[in-house]
Parts: sequence; structure tokens; C-alpha cells
Amino acid sequence: MCGIFAYINYKIPRTFRDICEILLDGLQRSEYRGYDSAGICV
Repeated sequence: MCGIFAYINYKIPRTFRDICEILLDGLQRSEYRGYDSAGICV
């Protein structure tokens, strides 16, 4: 089973670090969805 998530930042002032933390949190939450690989694309 795979999990796909996205974060869309539209007219909300956020730093690059804030956005990375949000993406990493989503990646960690989908960690145990199977033995397939996981990754991040910015």
C-alpha cells in the first residue's frame, strides 16, 4: 500500500525550515505503510 501526501503553501508566509518540518512529519506518518520505499521531492 502506498501513501501520497502534498503540502501546498499559497499566500502563507512560512520559512523553508517550517515547510521541511511539515513534509518530514507527513513522511514519518506514512512510514509504516509497507515495505516500499519512501522519499521527498521539493
